[in-house]
Amino acid sequence: MLLPQFLGASAERIPGAELELLFREFLSWRPDDGRGGDRTASVLLRRPRGGTDSEPSDRGQPRVPRPAVPPDETTGRTPGERPSARPAPKPPEWRSLPTLDDLLPWHQPGVAARRAWVCAPEERTLRRRWQRLASAPPGQRDLLLRTDEAPPRPGAPRRPADSPAISPVLHRAFDRRYLLTEEHCLDRPRPHLWQVAGPRQVYVVEQHAHPCTTGPGLLFSSLVPDADCFNGRGGRVLPLYRDPEGGVPNLTPGLLPYLADRLGLPVSPADLVAYLAAVVAHPGYSAAFRDRLAVSGVRVPLTADARLWAEAVALGREVVWLHTFGQRFTDPEAGRPPGPPVLPEGERPEVAVAVPDSPAAFPDRVRYDGDTGVGGHRLRVGGGVIARVRPEVWRYDVGGVPVVRSWFGARRRFPHGGRLSPLDRVRPDRWSPRRTGELLELLTVLTRLVRLEPRQADLLGRVRGGPLVTVADLTAAGVLPVPEGARTPPPLDGQLELPLD
Repeated sequence: MLLPQFLGASAERIPGAELELLFREFLSWRPDDGRGGDRTASVLLRRPRGGTDSEPSDRGQPRVPRPAVPPDETTGRTPGERPSARPAPKPPEWRSLPTLDDLLPWHQPGVAARRAWVCAPEERTLRRRWQRLASAPPGQRDLLLRTDEAPPRPGAPRRPADSPAISPVLHRAFDRRYLLTEEHCLDRPRPHLWQVAGPRQVYVVEQHAHPCTTGPGLLFSSLVPDADCFNGRGGRVLPLYRDPEGGVPNLTPGLLPYLADRLGLPVSPADLVAYLAAVVAHPGYSAAFRDRLAVSGVRVPLTADARLWAEAVALGREVVWLHTFGQRFTDPEAGRPPGPPVLPEGERPEVAVAVPDSPAAFPDRVRYDGDTGVGGHRLRVGGGVIARVRPEVWRYDVGGVPVVRSWFGARRRFPHGGRLSPLDRVRPDRWSPRRTGELLELLTVLTRLVRLEPRQADLLGRVRGGPLVTVADLTAAGVLPVPEGARTPPPLDGQLELPLD
């Protein structure tokens, strides 16, 4: 195998990510890939500086080829050849697939506060913290406003407003919280993301900067996401629309007409996002492309089969509906009513023992009981018990972060993180029934997503085995490369933006 752009290059001149990918290709190389193609081996790299093509004793001497040794009749290997520990190589499709930002070109990081106290599970907690800040002497406000990564920042307001701006956000995967959006509370407020928020907006969240080889490949949110939303390690946000009304899609110009012509079907912006959810937002995608995702972001297998496209769109609409807790892609006739998703009686997680709501019994630990007794699998929250929690739900992770444990860690008696400002200590002194209700909503959403995973994995396999829309196809049609203007954020201050198509 050989990456043509690096033919004959020395190792130190190849970017680290490309070198790692090249090394993986080398390890998985076989003389014949089963398609009859020419897989003649070639020199991959020159030796780095300081090395030579031969041992010192061979310099100046003609190289004599070693005699061929016939393979063993039983194993098919030559003497001394080690058996391969790697499976047969996957079809070389990865680099032919469009990247996510080939499709949704404008992207940017999420909101960054760098202060733990400006975000909380309950709006009431933020109002208490703000009142504490507003009533503090002027000399103490800089200390209270300090960040988690820097010394106190000067320029705090002389007198904070009595009624602060508070908005719901997606702080972590499937973890909705409230955020103080006052000017001095956020280091990176990302005004463009707030400006395009609206009733039709869907924010796609991707982890493109770090390996992500477990859990779903993408998240979807109706709320503005945090900068570390995906798995606590950065990432980027790709809004579906460039305006709050949903009239200007954030899609590469010419993409939808090309897909519609290729598929013979009408294709809307919502259809494309639903397709992404069906094909990418499940652990089967991460497993299928594990080696590739270790060194690069998401690439999308775009089917050219109209039947598979329609199946994916229908399935993906349910996935987005679940990711957004019933706020997007609602359709009561399709079983997606507005509001938190539910499960049938007898299948839904339910409270077997109420979580105590006294200060002394505030839970600081959550654990899973796999014993399938009368109440089924159980989740123990302090002294409370939630029944009918599937093991897959307890283990559900996004980029290696277990969702249920992360959600509870922000709501336990002593929450994770946030110890630098005195305002971090302003928090509830007991567990509330509302928190139990939100936990049941989370468990219900994860249960329904787990049930969809086999269908998504099967669909992905059929998509990969069928005709695909490739980068070469999109380039030949003039859709790619993405025009630079499509990557710029929409104008601020209410300026009119015309569609790019």
